[in-house]
Amino acid sequence: MMDKLVLKPRYPKPKFVQCKRASFADNHLNQAFNVLEPNTVWVGDITYIYTQQSWLYLAVVIDLFSRKIIGWSCSEQPNTALCEHASKTALKCRKPADGLLFHSDLGVQCSSHIFRQCLAEFNIIHSQSRAGKCTDNAVMEHFFRSLKTEKLNGKRYRTQTEAMLDITEYV
Repeated sequence: MMDKLVLKPRYPKPKFVQCKRASFADNHLNQAFNVLEPNTVWVGDITYIYTQQSWLYLAVVIDLFSRKIIGWSCSEQPNTALCEHASKTALKCRKPADGLLFHSDLGVQCSSHIFRQCLAEFNIIHSQSRAGKCTDNAVMEHFFRSLKTEKLNGKRYRTQTEAMLDITEYV
């Protein structure tokens, strides 16, 4: 039908927004996701979940050795305190030795002075993804994709509490 009408499909062009974000740490992880010992490399990130009440923000920390969630936290605000709480939960649970590598993206929460001080306080080496390279934190991105497709897909949460209960069950 389109041929007869001499119509051609038009697709939107992808928009690449190149922003220069300050990196406060080198990319020490460099996509080396296969780790041989527990508590040597952790990755962390934040995602958001819509509720009719308001957005809910979820910060997660994963040990790359086991690919298990070792710390997480929810909040109404996507701030440094959210990342700090998830990380401190993991630290209390695991008590890693000095020299742990913590990898995150360039988000302002994990780039903040307060968060970097928290890592330094526990002798943790900070690693950050390169700008625009979501593959540098692929394990976290994969977890959030799994959470959203396996558990949250198509659900409409009335309250943040309802969403948190569902997330807790998944985690």
